[in-house]
Amino acid sequence: MKAFEVIQQKLVELYRLEVSFVNPAVLQLSQQLDEYIVAIQKLKAAR
Repeated sequence: MKAFEVIQQKLVELYRLEVSFVNPAVLQLSQQLDEYIVAIQKLKAAR
């Protein structure tokens, strides 16, 4: 969970700097965060 929170915070900070969701760096972090969300959901569903 810690990695998820770190990426989430980086995404927020980067978006505030770039003010754009289509910035490549913002998109990359967003996609990485999406992967964590899917992994967490799969873990919860497997219980």
